[in-house]
Order: sequence, then C-alpha cells, then structure tokens
Amino acid sequence: MIDQHQTLWRKYFHDKSKVTIQKGKWVSICSAFNQIVLIIIYFYTAMKIFDKSLTVGDFSLYIGAAGQVINSLFNLIDSGSQMYDNDLKISKFKEFLAWKPAIQESGSLTMPEKPSIEFTNVSFKYPNTERYILKNINFTLPYGEKVALIGLNGAGKSTMIKLLLRLYDPTEGQILINEVDIRKYDVQELRKVFGALFQDYSNYAFSVRENIALSNVSDIHNEERVWKACCASGADSMVKRFGRGLDTYLTKIFNYDGEELSGGEWQKIALARTFFRDADIVILDEPSSALDPYAEDVLFKQIVDLYAGKTVVFVSHHLSTITMADKILLIENGEIVENGSHQDLMKSAGKYAFLFNLQAQRYKVEKRDEAEAV
Repeated sequence: MIDQHQTLWRKYFHDKSKVTIQKGKWVSICSAFNQIVLIIIYFYTAMKIFDKSLTVGDFSLYIGAAGQVINSLFNLIDSGSQMYDNDLKISKFKEFLAWKPAIQESGSLTMPEKPSIEFTNVSFKYPNTERYILKNINFTLPYGEKVALIGLNGAGKSTMIKLLLRLYDPTEGQILINEVDIRKYDVQELRKVFGALFQDYSNYAFSVRENIALSNVSDIHNEERVWKACCASGADSMVKRFGRGLDTYLTKIFNYDGEELSGGEWQKIALARTFFRDADIVILDEPSSALDPYAEDVLFKQIVDLYAGKTVVFVSHHLSTITMADKILLIENGEIVENGSHQDLMKSAGKYAFLFNLQAQRYKVEKRDEAEAV
C-alpha cells in the first residue's frame, strides 16, 4: 500500500513539485535581489545625504518606495504560482467536463407503444480493445414476453443490456425496435421506456420515500404508488418496523436517527425504485443476488403479476427462478448457444439442461444433509 501511495504521489504531484521548486528558486532570486537593491539604495541615498543633495526625509521616502516595489514583485510571483497550482488541482475536473458523450443524440423519432425488440447480427467490443464481447447475436423479443439471459460470468449478458439501453452502440449489426434502428430514436425518449436494476445499483443517504421515488421524481408524493412499489419488492415488512415509515432516513450520514440496512434490504429498496418507474420494459440484472431463498421466490412471483402483459428481461444465476420465462437465452463466450423455453431446453438435454440439473442436484444434497441433521 505504501508503494502504491508513493507511485500515485509521483504520478499526480510531479507537476506540483516542479511548480514548488520553481517558486522556491524565484523566491530565492528575488530575496537576493531584494537585499542587493536595498544595499544599493541605502548606499546611494546615504552618499546623497552626506553631500547635501538629499535630506533624511528623502531617505525614508526612497527606502519605503523600494520596499513597496519589491513586495509587489513578490506578490506577483506568488499569485502566478498559486494560479498555476490551482489550475493543476482542477485540471482533471476540466478534462471531465470536456468529455463528449460516446452516444450521440442523432435520432429524433419518438418511441412507439408496445415496442418489440430485435437483435440482428449484433457484435460488440469495448472501445480501445480488440476482443469481441458479443458475436453475431440474433434474437427477437416481442412486446409482453419475458426473457431470461443466463450464462457464466463474463459471457456478455450485462453487455447486451447496455446495448439495449444505448449506453453503447453495437460495433457491428443492428438493434431494431419495431423494425426501426434503435439509433433513429431520440435517446432520452428511448430510455424513458425502460426501468432497469443493475448489479452495481446505488444506495442513497435519503429517506425510504426518496430512495424509491428517484426513478420518477415527479410522482414522489404519490403515497399509494410509493407503497405499492415498496410492497412489490418485499421491503414493506422492513419499512413497517421503522418509526417514521417511508420518511425514515437510510444511513446516518445526514440523520443520526437513520437506519442502517443489510445488503439484501438495500436490494429490496433498489427493486422498489425500479418497480416505481412502472416502465413498459423492465430490465433486472441479478435482482435477487442478495436475497434469501424465500424473498427470492416471492420476488419472482411479484414480477410475473406486476408486469403481466409487459416485457421483462432479467439475468439470474439461480436457474430455478427463471422457469417462468417465456424464452431463455444461454450465452457462452459472447454467443447464443441455446434459445427456447425451459421445457424445450430441458427436452433437448443440452448445456442448459446440464446446468439446471447441476443446481438441482446441489439442492437435493443440501436437503438430504438437512434431513440427516434433524
């Protein structure tokens, strides 16, 4: 850790050290110059006083004026170095402000009602890399269908979601909405159609109500909607324990009476925020990773009821929870290797069936161990 600290210090404070050294040199030069000038002025005015050309009052005038000039010079140098030093401090922030969005808002079309989605020969690699994360992805998602993306870590599932939300554009191929290229739609209008919960969701030091309503702030005072979203995510039993209910602050950053939550409780709040948006298409990336088995089962039943007739895209490593999906896409090394319903994929006895049976076998072992323990 010390080595890392010293490396960062040398990297980020190299320019600052140069300024400090230069400032020190100029201060030393000016100090020496100051003394030399003062000696010359003292000697010159003293000689003029002796030959009666100047008076003692003139001596005080010249010495005072010289001191003011030298002090002004010092202040000028110090101000210049401070300005440069301050510019170094905010240079990274200025670079950040100068960044341009990678996604250009070139489209102007408004989103249609009940949008259907189609990936056509979509391939993608992240900027400044050569490895393709997705390769030749093809599938359709009619409006109202529920699709599950499964696969090992790094298979490309989350990347597909980022492309769908236009956080990135495909390197090759097209994503179509109602047979129109996604890039032709206004990007802000496009994103309004989606409600998304990512793996790396944020926790906010606000009240429960504010945490939930952030996805649709204009409706923050709609008590019924906030509570409905809270119940749908399973956070209602937790909120009922709090003395101030929906107005309870979370964390103690801004309120010493705030409540500290566990990982699973925070995930329920994040889910409630997604549900509160009430979007036409909801995307859930590992929505139950921090939930206990009972809460997970309740959650997926809620999803079926809450989004009946709407499109749902979700990612989960718990295969027992995705049997309700209309379509399951098995992603491997950036490619769709299997596509179909749970029943169809189990009948085909391919990789999905192998993974499902592998998890089922583990559950059987766990249940047997529990029985033996009893």
